[in-house]
Amino acid sequence: MRWRLLVFTLLSVELNRTGLAQDTGDNEIVTDRPDITESAIVVPTASLQAENGATWKGGRHATGLDICQSLIRLGVGEGYELRLALPSRFEGFSLGLKRQLGPVRGFDVSLIVAASLPVGSIARYSHRVDPFLKIPWSREVGHGWSIGGMQSVFWLTEDGRRNLTWEPTFVLERELSRSAYAFAEYGGDYPQRGGSKQTAHFGAAYKIGSNSQVDLHFRFRTLADNARSILRGWLFLSDRPVVGKEVPLKSLLLMALLLAPSMFLRADDDPDEIEPCTFVAHTPVGTLSGACATQNIPTPDFQEYWKLTLTFDEQSATLAARLQPDYFYDVFRSQSLEDGSSTLILPLWGDFVVKPDSPEYLAEIQATAPLYETRPHEITISVVSTAPLTVEFLFTEYSTDFDVALRSPSAEWMIKYLESFYRLGTNRPDGFSK
Repeated sequence: MRWRLLVFTLLSVELNRTGLAQDTGDNEIVTDRPDITESAIVVPTASLQAENGATWKGGRHATGLDICQSLIRLGVGEGYELRLALPSRFEGFSLGLKRQLGPVRGFDVSLIVAASLPVGSIARYSHRVDPFLKIPWSREVGHGWSIGGMQSVFWLTEDGRRNLTWEPTFVLERELSRSAYAFAEYGGDYPQRGGSKQTAHFGAAYKIGSNSQVDLHFRFRTLADNARSILRGWLFLSDRPVVGKEVPLKSLLLMALLLAPSMFLRADDDPDEIEPCTFVAHTPVGTLSGACATQNIPTPDFQEYWKLTLTFDEQSATLAARLQPDYFYDVFRSQSLEDGSSTLILPLWGDFVVKPDSPEYLAEIQATAPLYETRPHEITISVVSTAPLTVEFLFTEYSTDFDVALRSPSAEWMIKYLESFYRLGTNRPDGFSK
């Protein structure tokens, strides 16, 4: 799949450059990439601009290469553009409209109204429509220097709830020559719930003629818990009139065919397929049973990231209604059983016996019985529906939470686990027995 996505990126650039080379206009390419701050300028009417590339991510929790990062911008009228961002390993699918408001007193200003859409199944996606608003601005200050920034508000969905996030940015840009420039940028994320993130971002770009640009950039991000990550990206960008100009409509159709495989491949080659199952659980409110589903979701920042979703039967629904959402650290033990079921044990909460519906999955578990493993996890319990009552367990483990060589959880994880143990170690009214 990665190879075909790489072919898509290169072909889309070559397709545009083949047709766009005929353009003789004076307008030069103005891109939203590579900085976080979007351009305050829209693409010209009847122009199609594709900004493609790859990003390498490395840091405290994970490393990964993201090949398909594509932003498609179409000029649809004087001062307007449609924007389509395609899904990738680290980023989601979004659709929006950009309106150029400036110049206003020497400042170029634009308004971007967009939303991420529930396309794809990567864990970072909320699987809901998440709107966002951006106001980018820029100004030339003379002698090759310019400044810019952006105020953004995101209505993100996290754990089934909206988490309003404010993102301010500021960028300082220096023209190195008529074809090259460099920039330094600050960006911050300030969510309503959770810790803030600070980003320092640096890069340079080189324009190849008036319709293409290549750039290299890297960023350092500091999270609230002092985790650090580095992002390096390479972006291949191209622009200029397509609709109704030198390039015929069939070229647009060809581009659509090139874009489509990258989206469909993600849908067909899905590593996080949902597996239906049945369960019996021993919980803080009693013994419960019903239907369930498991979903293993490979995620860059996690060693483990998977969900267990429980829908309770009629006999259990009344009792299950007493379950409360929670978040805690626990030692998680899983074991395959000879009948194809698995035991999942959370000493601070309860245990499950889970049996998959799929005969193939059942046979796989039987073949591994009686293997077991115990690992440090973070567990989030959420009520995702009340009719029927459905509860979701999210099991996560950072790669740094467990040292395989030492066969020991990290000291940081143990501190948080002890806090959970103090709170959940018993549900006896008078506390621990003496």
